[in-house]
Amino acid sequence: MPTIRSVIVNSNSSKYDPIVLLVIGTSLLMASGSVVFTLLPSMQDKVGFPTWGFGLIAGIFFAASLVAQLALARFADRGKARVLLVTAILLGVASLIWMAFAGSLLEITIARGIGGLATGCWGPAARATAIAGRPDQTARRLGYIAMGDTSGLVVGPLLGSLLATTFSIEVPFLVFAALIVCMTPVLFTSPIAEVTTRTESPKITTLVRRRTVLQATVLAVALFLPVGLYETVWGKHISNLGGSTHIIALSVALYGLPYMVIAPLGGRLGDRVGPARVALFGAAGVVAITLLTGLPRNLWILLPIGVIEAMISAVAYPNALAAVSNACTPQEQATGQGLAGAASIGGAGLMALLAGPIFEFGGPVAAFATAAGLVALGAAVAYGLGPSAFSTKPPVTPGGTPDAGYRSSVNVSVADLPPSASR
Repeated sequence: MPTIRSVIVNSNSSKYDPIVLLVIGTSLLMASGSVVFTLLPSMQDKVGFPTWGFGLIAGIFFAASLVAQLALARFADRGKARVLLVTAILLGVASLIWMAFAGSLLEITIARGIGGLATGCWGPAARATAIAGRPDQTARRLGYIAMGDTSGLVVGPLLGSLLATTFSIEVPFLVFAALIVCMTPVLFTSPIAEVTTRTESPKITTLVRRRTVLQATVLAVALFLPVGLYETVWGKHISNLGGSTHIIALSVALYGLPYMVIAPLGGRLGDRVGPARVALFGAAGVVAITLLTGLPRNLWILLPIGVIEAMISAVAYPNALAAVSNACTPQEQATGQGLAGAASIGGAGLMALLAGPIFEFGGPVAAFATAAGLVALGAAVAYGLGPSAFSTKPPVTPGGTPDAGYRSSVNVSVADLPPSASR
């Protein structure tokens, strides 16, 4: 069997840090995805589709992203990161243009599915590219990518609503498509560090069987679960407390702004003391604040609680993804991020399905308590799979090569690796 050997292509990337490009691209793709939710009522009026179509349009986006991350992320570990990033841009543009001129529920649904494929291609490749060759900055750089995600979530609906109100419903889609197109030549020409191997592409099933990867992935899923709850019932919860549509938009901004600031800082903390440890303590904070969120009956008490939840999640979730990275070899980074991203989306989707009925029949206390309980359960399972992973920080060899640095920072024993990797 061939020996695994990593090769960093475009070695001059050490003089060029692509993180700004990756953050901007992440923000634009997330913004182009989130703008749809603001405009869906207007699109319903324009096209004329039933209200149940809202769920179909949202569901196809997340389902397509999940499938893309599971099926395509591994190709970034074979030196195809640039291909996936460019493909994501092209798919994103196609989705937006089709959405602008869609004339039926079927067309809107297909266009949203293409948008989901775009984010599924971009996410794992962007995260793997961001951390390639920088093992001592994994959590921090993943925090920057999370900052891009959240900035897009905040900017997309606000800018989309403004453009649609000022011009027409088609304009927001076309504006974001034009902005994304501007990135394409930059992606073609920018030096991007890619890890390639002489072995076959990593397999999801191989990673899932490795305890350390499974442990970190379970923790990531637990931390991402509340997203499904907030996506489903947050607006309704605020409305029930007397909040207007503008207050709901304000709450999104109040969530996103501290997240953008805190995520990189939380990553720095994880790089110093260990991302798995930070993520586990963050999970405890998420459990507490999620329980608390269901209690207030005053809108102006609820909003600050949402800000605190954002700050805790901004620290915890990027560190969980960094823990996944530390559990993978250099040749498995994109595959590992694809696994964690897909599992997180799947978990949030299931939480979204549960949240609506629980909120309707049991009220906010029951809905938020259920989410908190599931986060606690996930964190407990992750801890039970190996408490030692949370007790010490994996060492990083200063000044080592990217391969050596990852090797020394990866919490993977030779026995954990597949046979071909241990030879």
